[in-house]
Amino acid sequence: MNTWSKEVRLIAFLASALFGVAMVWYFRAAIGPLAVAALLAYVMSPMVDYLKQRTRLSHTSSVLVVYFITLFIILAIPAILTPVIYNQIQSMNLDLADMIRAYTEFANTPIYIVHWTFYPQQFLPSIPDSSANFLNPLAEFTLHAFEIVSTNAIWVLVIIVTIFYMLKDGYRLAPWLIRATPPAYQNDAQRLYHKLRRVWADYLRSQLIFMLVVGVVDSIVWVAIGLPGAI
Repeated sequence: MNTWSKEVRLIAFLASALFGVAMVWYFRAAIGPLAVAALLAYVMSPMVDYLKQRTRLSHTSSVLVVYFITLFIILAIPAILTPVIYNQIQSMNLDLADMIRAYTEFANTPIYIVHWTFYPQQFLPSIPDSSANFLNPLAEFTLHAFEIVSTNAIWVLVIIVTIFYMLKDGYRLAPWLIRATPPAYQNDAQRLYHKLRRVWADYLRSQLIFMLVVGVVDSIVWVAIGLPGAI
């Protein structure tokens, strides 16, 4: 039986490593969306397990229920927040108009010092009177936002599809990787997997609790000081 020499194995390992690095670099744009999909699927997987345990639904049926409910919630959030954001923008525009009006009145109000008369507008920067000067940056921002949305639309679709397949078949990945290790190291690989899973679950749980606490505390403080749009 022919075996590879150390030199051949080293060359094969280096070639495989370079190929892996090249593939990661080539598909680097997909790393972020896939990581987001994996994180969301990991967060949603306990709901799938809970639904399977509490009902007689199969794994695929539980995945479909959790997936579409979560997808509905995610799509409903923009629909709920859009009117709020629109009202905030309208309020900001009104406040900006009031500020410009007050600034203009102050700049055109004469200041008398003995026999001299000064106008603040002589020393203050002028505010454009034409609305086109305000609309042009707004149009550029709108086009830029549309470009970003169009560019990322495909990645949103990738995330949505990847979440479903990770929920459906993700539980098979860890056993497959463990079986792929040499038999002498499979027990160690399994223990390592369970330890990493427990550490990651604790970390994620603590981060979610921390974000919830910070959000609640910030909202209470903002409401207490009367900040507009705090909630």
